[in-house]
Amino acid sequence: LQDEEARLVRERDRHWVLAQVIRDADQRFREEHQPDLIRRAGAYLKRLTGGRYDRILVNEAGAGDTFHVLGPGLPAPVPLTPPVSTSTLEQAYLSLRLAIVDHLDQGDERLPLFVDEIFVNWDRERRGRGIEVLSGLSRNRQLFVFTCHPALADQFSACGGTVLELEP
Repeated sequence: LQDEEARLVRERDRHWVLAQVIRDADQRFREEHQPDLIRRAGAYLKRLTGGRYDRILVNEAGAGDTFHVLGPGLPAPVPLTPPVSTSTLEQAYLSLRLAIVDHLDQGDERLPLFVDEIFVNWDRERRGRGIEVLSGLSRNRQLFVFTCHPALADQFSACGGTVLELEP
């Protein structure tokens, strides 16, 4: 019985190690071969964050946080949950939205993009990078940015945007 117990313990341990190896290999494979949409979102995130984060990872296992970000200075993926700042969350979500729009109309007529007060929680530096990204998008698609902040409207105007003031 002791021999049988020792054999079962070794078999259990071997299965546990194999399961860990498979999980790690699966995660590395998913990170390396992410779908086009997630790759595009990572490229937008890199531009919006000035390179601090350059990838969005999706946890498809169902356990834990769904979205994580990764960057060159980070030892491990960071979940997109507090204590990550609201601005970083919004940058990641904008990156995903822009990637979805690009993906959906790939090869077809470019659809217009409407955004409303997307820079409310962004500091000056982040807002500048966001405006730069949207200005680049406006070369290929019609872009409508809604804001009640005159300074933000002026920044878009300085980038070539047309400001239309609506009556109160």
